[in-house]
Amino acid sequence: MVKSFSECIVLYSDYSPSRKFILEYYREFYATDICSKEPDACEWIGNQLKKNHEYIKRMVKQHAKTDSYWHLVGLFYKQMEGMTKGTYIGVS
Repeated sequence: MVKSFSECIVLYSDYSPSRKFILEYYREFYATDICSKEPDACEWIGNQLKKNHEYIKRMVKQHAKTDSYWHLVGLFYKQMEGMTKGTYIGVS
């Protein structure tokens, strides 16, 4: 699992066709320190990301064996988990 918003943006922006949009959003989100100005917005975003992650995990568990889409989504999440763990091991 990607453990932070910034990891997600960095990883996703390298492979996304909408890279420019994602990087602009990332800069705006952190450069303006939206969390200090709008803490409710940050809490809402965090909650939405958690809900989405739980939904993805549940769908992968239920459908990965019979649906190729959810199988690939599960593989993608495993890959991101491995990259995240590798990054933490390399940093520590």
